[in-house]
Amino acid sequence: PDLTRYLTSLGKLTKVCEKALREVLQWMSEDQRVCAITGDCSFMMHYQVLIRDAVNVPVFMSPLMFPRMLLPMLGEKEKILVVTADRKLLEEQKNMLMSHCGFDILDLRYTILGCEDIPGLEKLGKKGEFADEATVQMNFLNRMSQCLSQWPEVGTFIGAIVVECIHLLPHTQPLRELTGMPVLDAVTCAEYFIAARKQNDRYGIKQWPYLWDGSVEEF
Repeated sequence: PDLTRYLTSLGKLTKVCEKALREVLQWMSEDQRVCAITGDCSFMMHYQVLIRDAVNVPVFMSPLMFPRMLLPMLGEKEKILVVTADRKLLEEQKNMLMSHCGFDILDLRYTILGCEDIPGLEKLGKKGEFADEATVQMNFLNRMSQCLSQWPEVGTFIGAIVVECIHLLPHTQPLRELTGMPVLDAVTCAEYFIAARKQNDRYGIKQWPYLWDGSVEEF
């Protein structure tokens, strides 16, 4: 309870908070045997190094760990759209993001979209407050549709989207349906590590070809 929004925005930890955090990390890694650790707020990136060094599993406190992996997969003219609660707040973390995960907010391959001027999301970044989900989703998708239709006219082509803000998770699936693009968020990043650790059902099964009915779809 001592780890307040204000404290995380400063990237600070009291001695009590740090002790409690380390105890929780030990419980997660040793007792629960988690395969990865993530967070529910971009401010938690301040603690990326501390948490990473305290456990023996992958740690990604923000989906912003992944844009550098995506860039080589996209065309030279394609950019990654990073959706955040408040552009200014993200820019204030520029140095920390660069040192902790190599995310360069000034890289021209990234387009940053803040939600601070979308109706219903004006207070999301600074206070964590937002309107009802239906209103937010309608306004959010309208803004995304508008931007993605206008940007190609000025030479901005988006190849993938990273939704940095955890509060926008309920809207990432509708965003995939709207755009048809890869949309990464905290959940898809977690699933990435889970899939890498999960046993493949077909591995080592000798009779797996017999599970196929032999039919081939015509193209």
